[in-house]
Amino acid sequence: NFDELCWTLTAKKNYKADRNGKSVLSYQDAFRLWCLFNFLSEDKYPLIMVPDEVEYLLKKVNSAMSVELSSGELEDYLSQESLQQSGLSVWQFLEMVNSGKFLRGIEKETISMAIEEVYQEIIEGVLKQGYLWKKGQLRRNWSERWFTLKPNSLSYYISEERKEKKGNIVLDRNCCVEVLSDRDGKRCMFCVKTPARTYEMSASDTRQRQEWTTAIQMAVRLQAEGKKSLHKDLKQKRRELLPLL
Repeated sequence: NFDELCWTLTAKKNYKADRNGKSVLSYQDAFRLWCLFNFLSEDKYPLIMVPDEVEYLLKKVNSAMSVELSSGELEDYLSQESLQQSGLSVWQFLEMVNSGKFLRGIEKETISMAIEEVYQEIIEGVLKQGYLWKKGQLRRNWSERWFTLKPNSLSYYISEERKEKKGNIVLDRNCCVEVLSDRDGKRCMFCVKTPARTYEMSASDTRQRQEWTTAIQMAVRLQAEGKKSLHKDLKQKRRELLPLL
């Protein structure tokens, strides 16, 4: 993996984790934040992240933990004249996160899970993931599968570890999603229609069904507009609203 190679080479010289074991981040967490930083940074070298994007990323991580970010403290930190003028380097950013200043009292495992979730969403392009019941094509029986939605595909696995892939639904502009009425002892049903086949699924509740159908519609829209990543599109829209450094 090219990203992992670049991280290994640069982190060896520049990344200073707490040698007393008090770092908030694991080595894997730091790598994922490094990738997120590179994605969200300005399109020029050396790579820097403007304060608004730092706040955006930290809010994403906190949201994944269902924790509200302490905006007052963050505003004080980001309002420093040096950061306003020249932005934040990736090593400054990792040092800031490792200090625990904005993640006080949160378990390391919780932080790791949140960073992984944001990494999957922004870097891997995961629009939504979770368990759904799926109706088989031949035997017509129902099986619970872990689904992962990306702009061009809806893949399903035996479990959330994603080690054994059972199938892949290719999404394009010709696909659509429809809500179905309850039947076969299943509730909260919907289907994904592709030119080749219709896939029937059942969510755990109406809220999950709504979230899945909305996310799949978004994936189809991205395909129709020729966009490979939701977050590249969102990043560009935020850029248009931000003043240049």
